[in-house]
Amino acid sequence: MNAEIFDAVNAIAREKNIGKDKISEIIKEIFMTLIKNRYRFPDTFDVIVNPEKGEVEIFQEMEVVEEVMDPEWEIGLETAQKDDPDYEEGDTYVKFVDPSSFGRREIIKAKQALKQKIRDIEKELIAEEYQRRVGEIIVADVSQVKHSKVILNYDKIEAVLPESEQIQNERMKRGQSLRCVILRVDETPRGPEIIVSRTDNSFLIRLFELEVPEILDGIIEIRGVAREPGMRAKIAVESTDRRIDPVGACVGQRGVRIQSIVRELNGEKIDIVPWDADITKFISNSMGAAKPIDVRVSTQTREAIVVVEDDNVAVAIGKNRQNVDLASKLTGFDISIQSTSERKKTLKLEIPDEREILESFDAVGDDEFDEFGGEVQDEEYYEDIYLKDIEGLDADSVQRLLEHEIETIDDVLNYTKEKFVDLGVLSEEDAEKIYDAIDELYGDFDEEDY
Repeated sequence: MNAEIFDAVNAIAREKNIGKDKISEIIKEIFMTLIKNRYRFPDTFDVIVNPEKGEVEIFQEMEVVEEVMDPEWEIGLETAQKDDPDYEEGDTYVKFVDPSSFGRREIIKAKQALKQKIRDIEKELIAEEYQRRVGEIIVADVSQVKHSKVILNYDKIEAVLPESEQIQNERMKRGQSLRCVILRVDETPRGPEIIVSRTDNSFLIRLFELEVPEILDGIIEIRGVAREPGMRAKIAVESTDRRIDPVGACVGQRGVRIQSIVRELNGEKIDIVPWDADITKFISNSMGAAKPIDVRVSTQTREAIVVVEDDNVAVAIGKNRQNVDLASKLTGFDISIQSTSERKKTLKLEIPDEREILESFDAVGDDEFDEFGGEVQDEEYYEDIYLKDIEGLDADSVQRLLEHEIETIDDVLNYTKEKFVDLGVLSEEDAEKIYDAIDELYGDFDEEDY
């Protein structure tokens, strides 16, 4: 009996890679089931399994009594004293039960129960193993291609690639080897189901880790990923070593590294974006070939306006809005694209009307006051003074003003410093310098008035 049970258990356990401790637990549970089916007091029994020797020992604790009323759990004093004269009434007598006393039919049932138990344990072990491996890349063979999913064979188990996790327009055939990332483990009535993916962001990250050793070495960090699987992706990278260019390392010599990843993703175009702690620079970097002229950011609303040349608008938006949408996902900001001509129109609309400005102040004698509360000397006087002709003004600031068609002092006076900052024309510091320089040169402005 012992040998028959152990041989059956060991054969299945070796095939399913189940340890000896688990085997002992299974055999004990099976014999306890047999005992429950035969005896009315199973709690008085104990089963000891020795997997090294392949032995099972069954013991029953019985009460020593003068007169036996129920022989299933009682033993007579006279009988007990034959084994040991020291037994007294009320003592516990330990009786050995021969495992071979169970009949052939009971043994067959035990084997069936054993097989089912091992199958259950195997499913539990598979679920535990693959839960630990979520996020890991595997290479599996296509077994079946169905309408809603692809069944893969991997290491004697089946994995499922749902339609939602397949790259668009990717064709697969039976026997084909396929790389996937383990996404999750689903519990089903038939047991655990290993779900894999080729569209999840983690798949792209794992591919970069395989192709770019500097990532696993910790020299390059992946700071974010945005994908439209099979079409286009953006991945933000940063180098912890100033000597190493993160974009160049990811591309590889002659593009060999990035090309390998693109082939794996069925031609998906990948933009490698330098990450920057300055969100304005990061958003600018995320736009790729669009080459932004200006970026305005609202950290409160998580919105950004990116200004590009008129002939670059289509590039900035991208086919089916791919470029701007992926940049938004990557940076976490809702990005809008604005052309330079649209920007100039916006600025002109936001310039306050001169007549409204003058009417907002009371007339004092024959004097008039400008927007800033200063005395207006002569409109034509300021109209004739061009910023580019004034020495001492910051060249970069003047250039930015000229780009927005602000060419003379008169044009400058149509704005407050705050307006320049709000519109993204100048920084607060640069606006301060412009007004200070004009005040120093012409002495017509009071600091507290602007």
